[in-house]
Amino acid sequence: EVGAGISQIAVSPDGTQVAYALGTGLIGLRRVVDGALLMTWQWQEAVAKCVVFSPPGLSATGALIASAMDGGWRLLESDGAVTAREKQLLRRAGRVGDGIWGLPYSGAPVFISETGTRSLDDVPGIGEAFLEGSSSPSGDMAVLVSDDGGIWFFDGEALTQADRHLDVVAADIGDGGHPLVLAERHRVCIDRACLPWDDSVVDVAVGQGLLAIGTLGGDVHLVDLDTHTTVGLLQGHSGRVSSVEFGPGWVASGSWDGSLRIWDLSVL
Repeated sequence: EVGAGISQIAVSPDGTQVAYALGTGLIGLRRVVDGALLMTWQWQEAVAKCVVFSPPGLSATGALIASAMDGGWRLLESDGAVTAREKQLLRRAGRVGDGIWGLPYSGAPVFISETGTRSLDDVPGIGEAFLEGSSSPSGDMAVLVSDDGGIWFFDGEALTQADRHLDVVAADIGDGGHPLVLAERHRVCIDRACLPWDDSVVDVAVGQGLLAIGTLGGDVHLVDLDTHTTVGLLQGHSGRVSSVEFGPGWVASGSWDGSLRIWDLSVL
């Protein structure tokens, strides 16, 4: 139990830690193996929207980057300090290449690296805002979804439009750009194969040959990416599963019920 509804979770590159952003504005960091609380940060009481592990180049002691509804994003130091960096509020963020992609509430995505923050606004046909995004397991690529249905790939250098797909509520991508998963509220598309979905989809994650689907009803469904069949149903949350992410041998889910769960995949 983490005490409040979770907006987003993030898994450390080495798979040993999980960070989470809460509706109370708190950012927490826990060890996966035993759930031990390692650190918390809180600089305000507005909803914390996103959290991501910081690349080493951004700060010698930096642990996380997070953004909250009070505006701007912060660098959260491993000693508990909070350093304000930019005034731009990010609704979503993730690692790609040697930096971080971030989605402001209006305007083009941004790329944050040790050389600074640059806006990806020099691409023809870019939408007025981006609503959703996710990184591949290795962080070699991200998929970003614009408000006009544009599906964009970003590799840390170039932003390229891959497709158009209206009504996307969640997206994720595998290493090298395959598979591309786009979810509508009641339909999930794995590349070009689309599956109807009864429970409302909230978030999706790709990893270890599986697709995790977090739903409004509180369940996490596991789908085999090759056969498109459901191979697991993870039940335990009592509210919306707002964020799902894979780690080595497990999948993590964060919910509005105030709990973070680590599910062992060895049973599969």
